[in-house]
Amino acid sequence: MNGAAAVYRHLAERLRREVESGRFAQVERLPGERELAPFFVVSRTTLRRAISALVGEGLLFHRQGAGAFIRRAAPRVEAPISRLTGFSEDMAMRGLRAGTRELASGVFLPAPEAIGPSLYETLKARGFGPARGLQRLRAALLPDADADLLAVPKGSPTLYIQRIAYLSDGRCVEFPRSYYRADTYDFVSELTLAPQSRRSKP
Repeated sequence: MNGAAAVYRHLAERLRREVESGRFAQVERLPGERELAPFFVVSRTTLRRAISALVGEGLLFHRQGAGAFIRRAAPRVEAPISRLTGFSEDMAMRGLRAGTRELASGVFLPAPEAIGPSLYETLKARGFGPARGLQRLRAALLPDADADLLAVPKGSPTLYIQRIAYLSDGRCVEFPRSYYRADTYDFVSELTLAPQSRRSKP
């Protein structure tokens, strides 16, 4: 390892310790180069290489035009895959509050302004509560646009879920396609033996 590489790798290790020790616990954005370079007594070039190394490890991430940010460990969420529930209900059951950011919209239900934080509650109140659903889950790499929205590196692993929910008369009432962060979300199902397997021999 040449001298320049040794310097920036040593700096990356020092910077990692500072982040993990809680020095920047009150901020999400890493301080700028003008502040950090004198603090570590290194050049900005060396600092940039060290930050890039930590971005590659996932400890930091870049936002275009905004600098480097610290990736905080998010609490993992467990969601059952054998019960038909909406995202807002999933979060509420775990003491969390769901939020939304509208990127585009269209009129597909009457009085869209009457839809509250939970689509399922709105549907139930209007007599269109889903009775059953078919859900497909697979691993995928997050598209670039969605990675920016979820504040994770482009190409991050994700859980892609496609669901079709039906009314009791068979009409389709919901068709969401969702990406869940693989580092914070676990889907859990309870497994039991089939009836014929549980039956004891005479």
